[in-house]
Order: sequence, then structure tokens, then C-alpha cells
Amino acid sequence: GLWCNRGHVGKSNISQKFAPAATTPKCGDSMNRTCGSARQHVKDCGVCMARNAIELLGKDTCRPADLFRYCTSGGHGHFGHQCSAASHDWECWRSNLPRKTGGFWYS
Repeated sequence: GLWCNRGHVGKSNISQKFAPAATTPKCGDSMNRTCGSARQHVKDCGVCMARNAIELLGKDTCRPADLFRYCTSGGHGHFGHQCSAASHDWECWRSNLPRKTGGFWYS
């Protein structure tokens, strides 16, 4: 394009859109109180979060991303996936990419 110089490397900060933001203490406490007993069981945890989403997103000031990342158990394939010895290499790279690059994407 007009403004594109193919001789330069492009750089963009991806951290605001793709890196996980910290959950507020109030939201974390509410999610633990509401669905903590189901947290290690992805299906049960997902059902619990869905049933309680309106309350958690409302007065408890949680964001959709907080609810999305809360359920931590085994290989559900989302950005909230916890990297472990059982994970595929690409899952660990994907979940750690913003941290490993300092939030910047180079092309």
C-alpha cells in the first residue's frame, strides 16, 4: 500500500487484546465462592459459570474474559488453558506468546 515500506519490519503491541488481564480480587473471590468446587472439572465448571454469568458479570464486576479463563482443567483448547507436561508444545507457546514477546508482535 501507499504507507507500507516492505524494507521495514512491522511491530504491534498485542498485549491489550490478547494477553490475559488480571482478574480483580472481588471477581476472583466471587468466582471461587460460586464455582470453586467445580473448577477442576471443565464441564461442571463451564455449566456453573454459565448459570451464574449474569450475577458475576453484573454486581461482581467480572469481565467475560475472567469467566472464560476460570475453568482450568485439562486441554479445553482456549487461551485460558494451563500449560502442563501433558500439553502439546503449541498450546504452551500460544498461551505464553504475549509474555514471551513482551506483548509485541513482529512481522
